[in-house]
Amino acid sequence: MTTPPVCANCAELLLSAFEPPYCLLVRPATSPYSTELLPLVTTDFLELRLVGDRFEAHTVPFEVLRDFVGLEDLLVELARRIHLKGHPERQRAARGLREHFQIGLAQVTPGSARLKIVRLRPDELALADVFDQAKSVALAAMCAVFLNQPTPPDFPTDLFPLFERFGKSLKADEGVEFPAEDARPAFTYDQKLRRHLILRSGKKSYTEPVEIRGGIIEINDQAATFTLREPDGKTHKSISYEAHWRDKVIKAMKERAFTRVLLQATGVYDGSEQLTRIQEPTSLDLLESNDVNMRIDELLVLEDGWLGGVGSALSRDGLEWLRKQFTDHWPDEVPIPFLYPTPEGGIRTEWSSIEWEISAEIDIAIKQAEFVSIPLVEGEIDEAVISLATPADWKTAAQWVAKFAPMNPEAAGGIT
Repeated sequence: MTTPPVCANCAELLLSAFEPPYCLLVRPATSPYSTELLPLVTTDFLELRLVGDRFEAHTVPFEVLRDFVGLEDLLVELARRIHLKGHPERQRAARGLREHFQIGLAQVTPGSARLKIVRLRPDELALADVFDQAKSVALAAMCAVFLNQPTPPDFPTDLFPLFERFGKSLKADEGVEFPAEDARPAFTYDQKLRRHLILRSGKKSYTEPVEIRGGIIEINDQAATFTLREPDGKTHKSISYEAHWRDKVIKAMKERAFTRVLLQATGVYDGSEQLTRIQEPTSLDLLESNDVNMRIDELLVLEDGWLGGVGSALSRDGLEWLRKQFTDHWPDEVPIPFLYPTPEGGIRTEWSSIEWEISAEIDIAIKQAEFVSIPLVEGEIDEAVISLATPADWKTAAQWVAKFAPMNPEAAGGIT
């Protein structure tokens, strides 16, 4: 058996053999189950490129693949409209239109992650092909919004909300690059474009995945909900939790003075990009007391005078730079430090050790740190000034800390 293309429609099972290839269609759960063995013919449909750190290894997470079901649904509905427009004598689209169109992932190639998407078109489901036209119309509409141009007249504006289902798992630094074709230029489909497409319909809100860090300040155990407060004071009420989260929720509530959590959910945003409510929580994790992301969230809200009337607010750009550096370049083998603000607007980091007092003063403006390790029992003071401007610099810094701080026992191997 050869490896079949991966169908975007999870309700269908694809099988292929050497001579000839076949497609076993299993009808969706919304209709009575039945199967039909048909010759499978695949035709090239679309090539695109996923950009972002998650795709650098030429792999695609399942949650991203799942998003392409939304693109498939949009194209099917658009094809139905085009088909009816071309056959004004009909009141309903041709029977079998939905079954006639399935797209699948045939190949992932290097270059971040380049995807080759094919059409899975059984021979015997002959029907006038309107799907290439639907693809062209949809991509033209996406590109028009990308360029801040008027909506093409052949794209129905009531279909803009369907973009909510496509690309909802993309992170802020990720996108889908669609290549140029004919007169249409290349463009990138990302969170911003998705948002503008949804709102162009006149819809007042949209959804995106959201991560929120904060403390649980209230529980309604009977309703299985809690209230979460972010470092800036914003609260989110009536967040539902699963039964298996209960112990974590209660622990975070009892220890709310120093225990923080990370909530992953779907956020509902208004047209001004403000988070208005949280729905569909998917995970809840207790955070370590030195969690870098949580600590940076807390440092971001400090204002001038935070230290008894003195103390400068920290640079937002500098803190976000520091967050990314720790996320991308600090090795798992080396302990994460505790972060504290300095009155001058810098960062002091400290590591726990029974033999050494290890710290560093980070100047986030010039991206440089002064490290010092003071023996608590015996030995000599060790100092170093290390630039933090490049990934190689961060490796050097981690190696310096590793000489004095105990390595994480759960992390195998050395610093790479």
